[in-house]
Amino acid sequence: MRINLGIIGPGNIASIISKELINLPEINLYAVASRSLERAESFSKVHGFKKAYGSYEKLLKDENVDLVYIATPHSHHYEHMMLCLSYNKNIICEKAFTLNQKEAEKVLSVAKQKHIFVTEAMCTAYQPSQKALKNMLPLIGEIKSCNLIFGVPLMHVERVVRKELGGGALLDLGVYPLYFTFSTFGKDFEIVDASIKLYEDIDEEVKLALLYKNGIKVNMQISVSQNLGYYCNIIGSKGRIYIENFGMPKEIIIFDTNDNLIKIENNFQNGYKYEFLASINALKNNQVETKEMPHQDTLFLMGLIDKIKEYKD
Repeated sequence: MRINLGIIGPGNIASIISKELINLPEINLYAVASRSLERAESFSKVHGFKKAYGSYEKLLKDENVDLVYIATPHSHHYEHMMLCLSYNKNIICEKAFTLNQKEAEKVLSVAKQKHIFVTEAMCTAYQPSQKALKNMLPLIGEIKSCNLIFGVPLMHVERVVRKELGGGALLDLGVYPLYFTFSTFGKDFEIVDASIKLYEDIDEEVKLALLYKNGIKVNMQISVSQNLGYYCNIIGSKGRIYIENFGMPKEIIIFDTNDNLIKIENNFQNGYKYEFLASINALKNNQVETKEMPHQDTLFLMGLIDKIKEYKD
């Protein structure tokens, strides 16, 4: 099955993904739309799209578009997904899926009623490395704790510091450690401590402590103002697992309890293509969601972010 892909929002992430998809035989880079026709035409020439549109509606009226990838700011995801659904277009939407759980529920409710495919482009969910990690967890024995850090200085980026564009650490970076946590250890936890440092009206830094019913403790720090790195340590009774760039890692490293290197697992190739291949597979089977990132996971993630936002210093 080969599908015609349309892109709404020809920005940086759309550019990165287009470069990867151009060599994928299952995808035809068909159309791109921007509020600026000039920008859409420039993007289409660089990345080899066949058509460029100066409005989103014109792209959605094109009957040849099979799947729409939404890469606009978080604040516009709800509006643009509802627009796509009004034209009965299948959707893969960048994270964060929406601004809150209520918006996500509305989108997915309409999609279900109309039997239209919608998925969240949560790249971690689709990576071969995530499957490899789950197979490696037993090697470190009983899981005791997990520490996750994700801090990148992004205060110079307009969409990150403006609330009306869905700015803040949680929606921009926090989705990754939060998703990684519940996809790896499950959803049976409670928030035992949380603090949010504000910059004007957006969350600049978030610290969280979670406790699972089975005793696993999870601590995370997320920041858009500090360069903290991007890694996690999973501590077990027989050793630990260290992962750099845990959202899309190149390798997974295991140490024993004395910090001696035991194993490096890098027999996987990650990439953005997997979320599109999963979408094609779902469409082929007339499904409205992917098994890798089902709607219940998107709703759980958005609900969790809503809860965390209630904490303020």
